[in-house]
Amino acid sequence: MQVKTFSQFLEIENVFWSLNENDWQPMHRVWSGIWEEWEADFDPDKFRNGEYLCRVRAEIKGGSKSRFLDSVPVILCGPRNAP
Repeated sequence: MQVKTFSQFLEIENVFWSLNENDWQPMHRVWSGIWEEWEADFDPDKFRNGEYLCRVRAEIKGGSKSRFLDSVPVILCGPRNAP
């Protein structure tokens, strides 16, 4: 699975994602042009079943170091990550 985000109007230095806001993982720029796209691999086996809020934050050039760009609810369920 992958986590993806994009920015059209900001100059981004780094982007990070997290399901629990304690363990921020880096994302990698995969496109740069009129907009920038960032993505990261996501291994659901590293998390227990349950509801999470996936958050993405960015470090903006010359600006805020932890601005949230996006949040989306995520539900993990299945035998591979059962409690």
